[in-house]
Amino acid sequence: MIDQAEQWRPDAAVVGWAAGCTCGWRGTPWTRVPAELADPAARRLATAGPWADLEAAEEHRVMTEWRRHIAGWQALEDVEAAAARQAAAARALDQAVRAALAAGASWADIGRVTGLTGRSAAERWSARG
Repeated sequence: MIDQAEQWRPDAAVVGWAAGCTCGWRGTPWTRVPAELADPAARRLATAGPWADLEAAEEHRVMTEWRRHIAGWQALEDVEAAAARQAAAARALDQAVRAALAAGASWADIGRVTGLTGRSAAERWSARG
């Protein structure tokens, strides 16, 4: 990747590739070599023709490093999203309980449909406004 602050290079001037992240992380470089010297295990990649664009399989190799780099961040994003859904569901349940009480439902009925005893339901929701 080339940062916005850097200038784009002509295809012929590209000597390799490295995955990068906006946090400043840079992956291990991959060297551009002629097709007969290509060896992905040795981090040497070739392009088709004079262009610097990698074929899909080689680009995937470079991008796999970036995906590993952001895996922890993505996992935390998933946790954050799940927590937000859980909080929204809790608010919806609180509203539904208030509506059921206003409609005349008993704590025993509310407990039964929420998997609690009537007493536990009353303890959980009677103090909430």
